[in-house]
Amino acid sequence: MKTIVENAPAKINLTLEVLGKRRDGFHNIVSVMQTVALFDVIEITESNRVNISVSNADISQENNIVWDAYKKFKAVTGIPDNASIDIKKNIPIKAGLGGGSSDAAATLRGLNKLWNLKLSMENLIEIGTEVGSDVPFFIAGGCSLVRGRGEIIEPLPVPNLGTLLICSPSLSSETFQNKTEFMFSRLLPDMYTTGNLSLKLAARIAKRSDCHPSFFFNVFSELIVEHMDSLNKIGSTYKKIGIDEFNFTGSGSSSFVMVTHEELGTFWKLFLEKNLGCTAFITTPTDPITLSKTC
Repeated sequence: MKTIVENAPAKINLTLEVLGKRRDGFHNIVSVMQTVALFDVIEITESNRVNISVSNADISQENNIVWDAYKKFKAVTGIPDNASIDIKKNIPIKAGLGGGSSDAAATLRGLNKLWNLKLSMENLIEIGTEVGSDVPFFIAGGCSLVRGRGEIIEPLPVPNLGTLLICSPSLSSETFQNKTEFMFSRLLPDMYTTGNLSLKLAARIAKRSDCHPSFFFNVFSELIVEHMDSLNKIGSTYKKIGIDEFNFTGSGSSSFVMVTHEELGTFWKLFLEKNLGCTAFITTPTDPITLSKTC
């Protein structure tokens, strides 16, 4: 039986700005996003019925965005209900790393391959827009300036970020519930920005200039620390090991740091895991997925 395997990368937000609330209840954002080499693995196999299984017991089939992606793809293409989708989770959930959205995008790519439908990236992005705000970005990944709800994507060259250290603290199950919705609901109008911070960074990346952390920004930074008790000591813990600049990704709780060399990153990783009880990763940026790899 035919099996398609797709890697689903995590992402970090180099910038994340919110412009304001839309009439449909969502928010307009401007963000520079970059995929990194931390992957879930999606295996899609021909089967006599549709089935979705997940290695993480905290994710149910009913509440899995991959199920939504499958239904949207079927509605557009008319594929039969005979695909078994197995999700091997490595990306922490509800961590601001986009694991669920990336899984959904990988599922769309994989179904496209399984049935040899030869849909274009644009076709898959259009379907992804109906699934979730971050899904369109993950169809191709790499680095992009993302606007609107997440459906407006302007590809950028992959910046030279070097080695990255990502720290994902363990959160209580209560915090898992509707985290992103909760964080957006706590935004105040004076936290909205114009998007210029993201546009300036995007312009630097387009010119292949340096990508210093001083250009990074996340509208949720203060809210993340305020509402996630386990993160209250993250700043002081970073400072103990000489990290003065760190940045949160998405609506939290993960943070990331640019590392000068891998050996130092490994030391920091072990220290943070011991002192914060987090899961930490040493990783690097990834290139975009090309059309030739999709069809």
